[in-house]
Amino acid sequence: MKALIPLVVAALCVACGPKKDDAQPAEKAPEKAAEKAPEKTPEKTAEKAPETAPEKAAESPKPAPLVVKPRTLGPITEKTALDEAALKAALPGYTVERKTFEAEGDTYESFAVGRDNKHLMTLGAGHGGIDIDIDDASIADEKGISLGSTHGQLVAAWPDMTCTLFELEQPTDGIDPFKSVDCKRPAAPALWYRIDVTDAPGVGKTMPDAKTIAERPITSFKVSYPPLGGWK
Repeated sequence: MKALIPLVVAALCVACGPKKDDAQPAEKAPEKAAEKAPEKTPEKTAEKAPETAPEKAAESPKPAPLVVKPRTLGPITEKTALDEAALKAALPGYTVERKTFEAEGDTYESFAVGRDNKHLMTLGAGHGGIDIDIDDASIADEKGISLGSTHGQLVAAWPDMTCTLFELEQPTDGIDPFKSVDCKRPAAPALWYRIDVTDAPGVGKTMPDAKTIAERPITSFKVSYPPLGGWK
């Protein structure tokens, strides 16, 4: 009987031990936070070089207006050689075109000067010097008088102006008869201004009154610079 006691005690000890279901669960290792994949940065697109405006061709500087003076027209003087190369050198920014024509069996040459496809004046040989026909009002004298200015404006600008009546009575070299008032300044004998008065009322054989032709425009503006060495 004594031998059974230890066995009973052992059995009781086993029964009183913790049940399997009651066993404390083993501590879980903390879950490793899911590693966050690095955010994918958007691929950098190749930078487009800014568009540059097409280079503008360098424009030649605009030359100064040609002013008619007693002895010079812009850079043209009695010393300027009357040939294409010399005129082009004297008139940068302008076009110079050589022209030839025949009259009474002789060949003559002249030079047409222009700018921006516009004819401005014609130069030719005069009485040993240079003759210039001004064909555009942009070329004017020191007081702005040019083609289209009136006789009244001319006299107001140059009070010492002297004018005479000219009459071509018979057709000459293809030119029909006409009457004109030709004016010159004593201090500028190379310059002369012509006002056509052929159809002006009241114009006869004598110089018309200034008031009668005050509104008549200048129809011809010419320059005749003397030969080299002239006008001492």
